[in-house]
Amino acid sequence: MIVDAKNNLGEGPIWDVAEQKLYWIDSLDRFIHCCNADGKTLKSWAFPTDIGSMALRKSGGAVLALANGSHAFDFGSGDVTLIADSESNSEGRRLNDGKVDQRRRLVAGSMDRTEAEPLGTLYQLGSDREVRVLDEGIVVSNAPCWAPDGRTFADSIRGEIYAYDYDLESGLASNCRLFASARDDPGAPDGGTVDAEGYVECADRWRAYHPLSTRRERQPRDRVSHCDADQLDVRRPKPRYPLCRDYGKAERRRRLREVASDPMRKTHQVRSPLMA
Repeated sequence: MIVDAKNNLGEGPIWDVAEQKLYWIDSLDRFIHCCNADGKTLKSWAFPTDIGSMALRKSGGAVLALANGSHAFDFGSGDVTLIADSESNSEGRRLNDGKVDQRRRLVAGSMDRTEAEPLGTLYQLGSDREVRVLDEGIVVSNAPCWAPDGRTFADSIRGEIYAYDYDLESGLASNCRLFASARDDPGAPDGGTVDAEGYVECADRWRAYHPLSTRRERQPRDRVSHCDADQLDVRRPKPRYPLCRDYGKAERRRRLREVASDPMRKTHQVRSPLMA
């Protein structure tokens, strides 16, 4: 255990190579937390609304996917500035998980607050602050991640992971198809990342799905491996559920994860130049 933050819904760990610090959010208790690699020097920032995800900015601060839209956040002053209110008129929805692609565009999806209806939308926020819709009809958009070549994108929806062809230059996502299903399992894919070998890894039971990269498609597509948390020397209390994982650049074997206390609920990131 790095730090016992007593998260209600811990999500989105980000290892900042430049600062050698770990950032993560408590989505429902509405905090951003930050600490050193050893868990010391814990800092926290409170917010008035649910936090879906965050990405670090190239010039400092962060871009946040808050309930009603994307915002710029200054860690020093605490100022929050609206960028795009994509969900401002969306009753019963909020922005959820998001990550930055290799061209430093923020991709974040929204979700139905009841986690029952396909009301969510997958958005992309560019450095020009324009918002593009990549897909719709999503119950809970979660675990966005890319293959190492950046040309295949995955998102977990309804207990399943879907893959898209992703054009790095235009930012367009197409050819949506089922990548892997966890509908027959007791958990659900949540908090996804891709390792150096191209395997999609989700926090649910530390599962590693088959390679996502298109250059690996000739390999068997039915591989699903499980790794018990005890083998990783990670404490996982039974009432808690893993939600997300990330890798520190200097310690890639070290799993950094957050857990949620609510049993009914359920990466190393590129810095974004947005609003630099």
